[in-house]
Amino acid sequence: MDYKGNTKRKAPAGTIHGGIECINGQYYIFYHRCTNDTDFSRQACAEPIEILEDGSIPQVGITTQGLNGAPLKAQGTFPAAICCYLYNDDTKNVQGVNPKRKQPVVTATDGEMYVTAVTDRTKIGYRNFIGMGSKTLKLSIRGDEGRILVYSEEDGKLLGETEIIASKEWQIIEINHKLPMEESMLLLEYQGSGTIDLKEVYFL
Repeated sequence: MDYKGNTKRKAPAGTIHGGIECINGQYYIFYHRCTNDTDFSRQACAEPIEILEDGSIPQVGITTQGLNGAPLKAQGTFPAAICCYLYNDDTKNVQGVNPKRKQPVVTATDGEMYVTAVTDRTKIGYRNFIGMGSKTLKLSIRGDEGRILVYSEEDGKLLGETEIIASKEWQIIEINHKLPMEESMLLLEYQGSGTIDLKEVYFL
């Protein structure tokens, strides 16, 4: 939570049960985060780390690329549930404590994973993608009306936005944007008085 001075929780969390393992000469920290708005349903995550000669371990930030070994190429389809940032003003440490709290979570129904309970000012981030440039971004969304804004970093310049029409079924919306060619985050923000779900992200 305090990575590089950060004071805002970037994703729902509870116990993380972190552990370090060396694989082919590279050390990784393995951990998990909470899903389904409960501390008992968990999504496994991992990040590469470095152990210095003095035994210290420099802090690393959470990413979407995980064990990929490099930023993800902005091509094709990605499940929304691989987001590494998922928060709004109601996001707290342990989930499932207050049923009236509207914090976004990763969940699954009938084997289909998606991000749910996305309310006003919720941010959904994916770090890192590379080679985006000028592209069309498509999102598989359902829920209430509102709009989606696209950024390449938190508190960064607005790169694109589009309106959402209310729908109980999954629908595809398009956003024209110009994200940097270099390594960067894809950060989505929902604005609206209702709630939406996000299932997939497509780069064209």
